[in-house]
Amino acid sequence: MQEEKLYIMTTKKLSGIYTITNRSNGKVYIGESLDIYRRWHEEHIPQLRKNCHYNKELQNDFNEYGEDNFNFEILERYSEDNPITTKARILILEGYYITQFKKSGVDLYNAEIHW
Repeated sequence: MQEEKLYIMTTKKLSGIYTITNRSNGKVYIGESLDIYRRWHEEHIPQLRKNCHYNKELQNDFNEYGEDNFNFEILERYSEDNPITTKARILILEGYYITQFKKSGVDLYNAEIHW
């Protein structure tokens, strides 16, 4: 959980795909956002700390293993001026990465999707 300095230093929104990885069991959550740092610092972390994250598996493991056992990483950055086409593209990228991680045998927190 060492992205805080990056969030403070970043003034421009960063769109793309990110992962939250449980270092204890290797399980991964793949997400997308038009503002990755806001998503991490204003949604995921506060929800997990308050025990009210929408992804119950991720929440349970966060409670069990503790915050220090999770890594947040940006998988792919995406920047474009039009947020509508950017959102569509990063949703497609998110599905692609979920599929690729599953094909590689990585256990995911993400709900089952079919591409």
